[in-house]
Amino acid sequence: MSRKAKILVVDDSPTVRAGATWVLQRAGYEVVVLDSPFAFSQVLNSEKPDLVLMDVSMPGLRGDKLVEIAQRYDAHRCPIVLFSSQPDEELSALVRTLGIAGFIPKDLELLISEVPKYLS
Repeated sequence: MSRKAKILVVDDSPTVRAGATWVLQRAGYEVVVLDSPFAFSQVLNSEKPDLVLMDVSMPGLRGDKLVEIAQRYDAHRCPIVLFSSQPDEELSALVRTLGIAGFIPKDLELLISEVPKYLS
């Protein structure tokens, strides 16, 4: 039996975390959630996810700054994908600037169709 891919969802919205968890688990993924950016490095290194879905607009520390920190200091490397309701043009620019895997708009149907692209 093969291991389920593990996805770390970092989002301050309980509704988004619950929806993403429900959809991803139904699709066969293991899901770890984080409600704030402050324990990100610790969870990233302890859980060793196969993919990170990260909100951009979080209180305390924006997702784009968190990505920069992760790229500099974290030992565990995996694709990081922005999961945001910001306009596609802004997200595309952030993806290019940060050099990360991509973005998925906050839409649960899109989420489930787009995630496999970043896991292969």
